[in-house]
Amino acid sequence: MAKRRTWNNVLILALSLFGMLMLYVSNLISPNSSSYPLLPEGAGIEALVMQELVVRRDGGHWRSVPAVDDAQLQALMAHWREARLLPVAEPVPAPMQPVQVDLYLDDGSAPITVLIYPRYGYLKLLGQPQWWKLLSAEGAQLLNREGKDA
Repeated sequence: MAKRRTWNNVLILALSLFGMLMLYVSNLISPNSSSYPLLPEGAGIEALVMQELVVRRDGGHWRSVPAVDDAQLQALMAHWREARLLPVAEPVPAPMQPVQVDLYLDDGSAPITVLIYPRYGYLKLLGQPQWWKLLSAEGAQLLNREGKDA
């Protein structure tokens, strides 16, 4: 009986160690482990200004010009809040036809100008040399172009 208990304890310990090893390895290879949020920590969005759409916070609601369905606006703003980026080398050849979005944060800082290359999933912050790959959202989702030709 003592021998069986010993083997059960060894088996439990081995499975626990295997589980911890798998968790460690998955954290090492997961792309989200080295990704960064688009928005600064704790910052909220006050407004988005795109070529075809302007979205502003009005109290606890979002308003847009031209008017967009409330559910679609909520989804758009959720994509922006949850956007994760992975740093990448400058693409060769450089993608063309970026879409400019001015992002106003609720902390009163200067707007952030974001250049999105929806066809390729790349993003660049104006004035910074670093290129980024969108992980958590597609460029079309950030531009309210889901289902459209982005």
